[in-house]
Amino acid sequence: MADLTVEQALEYPGPVIAVWHSDAVETLLVCATGAGKLDLLAFAKMDRAAREAKTAELKRRGVRIGFTDGTSPIYWSNDGGFTVWARAGLMADSVGQDLELRDGQLVRRSEVARVYSFFDDDSYGHRGVKVVRKDGKSVVVVEEDSALAQLDPTYGLDNASLDSAWASHLGRDLAEWFGAPHKDETP
Repeated sequence: MADLTVEQALEYPGPVIAVWHSDAVETLLVCATGAGKLDLLAFAKMDRAAREAKTAELKRRGVRIGFTDGTSPIYWSNDGGFTVWARAGLMADSVGQDLELRDGQLVRRSEVARVYSFFDDDSYGHRGVKVVRKDGKSVVVVEEDSALAQLDPTYGLDNASLDSAWASHLGRDLAEWFGAPHKDETP
């Protein structure tokens, strides 16, 4: 859709989220969150000072705040719970103090030992966030397996580092939400 102004999108008749994307400039994406997926309604670019003022305004209005990074199709919010979306739809959502994954698996806060932001340096395209439980078992919360790394012969570690930034940031935020340590294995 994305043909609305930010103000019009904030008046959308249904739940919306304000997603901040940091790149060369700050970009605010306003997305509808119905039916377990995100639909872009509007976006605006601004400088850091305007971002701070807009964030304060959005919080006063009760709008949920979220994040994304780089070229990632992954969006998340730790505002009023923890939710992760991807192009495929809702990937994880908090249920009280726990996190329910897309497959119905429940990650209990009391069982979380550590959160990892991972990167597969054999393929460069496989990255994500996983939780390691106290019993040693790991559970992938969200992952991306980008074919671009395999198809582009010039795709290198620098590209992988930029494309993995979302996993680093999401992992850090999820670890903070769980109250667990975070280990960042992205380049």
